Amino acid sequence: MNKIVLVGAGQIGSRHLQALANIKNLCSITVVDPNPDSLDRARNRLLEVSNSSSNVFFTSEMPVGESFDLAIIATSADVRLAAFEWLLKQNNLKNVIFEKVLFQSAAQIQQCTELLEMHAIQAWVNCPRRAYPSYKQLKSLIKEDPLVSMVVTGSNYGLACNGIHFVDLFVYLSGPKAVVMKQELDHELFESKRRGCFEVFGSFNATTTDSILSVSCDNMTQHMSYKIELITKHTRYLIDELAQNMRVYNVDNELLSTTVFTVPPQSQLSHLLASEIILKNQCDLTTYSESALLHEQYLTVFFEHFNFLEPDRFDVCPIS
Repeated sequence: MNKIVLVGAGQIGSRHLQALANIKNLCSITVVDPNPDSLDRARNRLLEVSNSSSNVFFTSEMPVGESFDLAIIATSADVRLAAFEWLLKQNNLKNVIFEKVLFQSAAQIQQCTELLEMHAIQAWVNCPRRAYPSYKQLKSLIKEDPLVSMVVTGSNYGLACNGIHFVDLFVYLSGPKAVVMKQELDHELFESKRRGCFEVFGSFNATTTDSILSVSCDNMTQHMSYKIELITKHTRYLIDELAQNMRVYNVDNELLSTTVFTVPPQSQLSHLLASEIILKNQCDLTTYSESALLHEQYLTVFFEHFNFLEPDRFDVCPIS
């Protein structure tokens, strides 16, 4: 029987669990979280999608002496490395998926890299758009008409927390190339919904030798919204993930088509990724090594800005 351990049963962790309940191959799932409220939430969300939880075990303590085919580390970023280290110290792991934002410093990323290499563990980071069928199809469409620019605009979607998703998507669609990131962030920090973490409005960009990404977020409206515009030499794609549609325009800005653009929630995705990893030793998520390079530069951009605004306050980049 395959064994999966899910560390962190909060909002995103409980959604991972809902998906894992749909794995067709028989497996046991251990859910770990020191917070009893989080465990209760995970139990309740599991009951929303499954009548049976006989193969799911909930605990507030790390398992000891187990061998897991897959670990999903879904804690907040500030304790993610410590949770992974403790799990690895007590158990054997074959594969791991880390939530984003990966960690809060380049040093933590390097520490984790060394652990993965030392224990020969395969790892991925959960920037899941690469696994969405809609983006896979779009990538095939622009294969012969390469991406020139990608523009993300919106309000109150969590720029610091979620911006890495758009960097990852940009690299996926434009191809693996060296990326240079710069920021034009506002000069005010806001406490985020995650304790000890902060958000900021403004924009940042990432450039390669032949394409550019621009990501901006404001607080002009109270509700959350964002749209993604992709421009190639011959076509413009306007994606509204919240409305789940895509409009396609030609160079003369004439509307060519409007299609459904499906964005599956995490609760309908994690079981597919887990099955691929367990059965094939691969999945569509970003590999740890590729994501680590993007995260290092991403964290540096935000950390330097935060320190500029409030010198000596932060030892790490306070985003998650």
